[in-house]
Amino acid sequence: MTAKASKRKSLTLKIGITLLVLGTLLWLSVLVFPFLPLPVGVKVASGAVTAIVAETICWVGAFCIGKEVVVKYRHRFNPKNWRKSAKAEELSE
Repeated sequence: MTAKASKRKSLTLKIGITLLVLGTLLWLSVLVFPFLPLPVGVKVASGAVTAIVAETICWVGAFCIGKEVVVKYRHRFNPKNWRKSAKAEELSE
């Protein structure tokens, strides 16, 4: 791998992680809309638009970081896998 390709991959990874964090923050901001002093229609529309944008940003971020990283972290954040020992986890991979 050349230095230019390595730099591009590193930049893509950083952009992907940033997008995932931004998407997560947007998803959390959806929880704030019901408590704002706005008309109900504006709350619903704002929440729906924010949820759609957050989901899109998360998918673009996941695409940027790559399938291997996404699968690895989905496995780690799955509650079914939290009690497995490190040795059992090595055997399953």
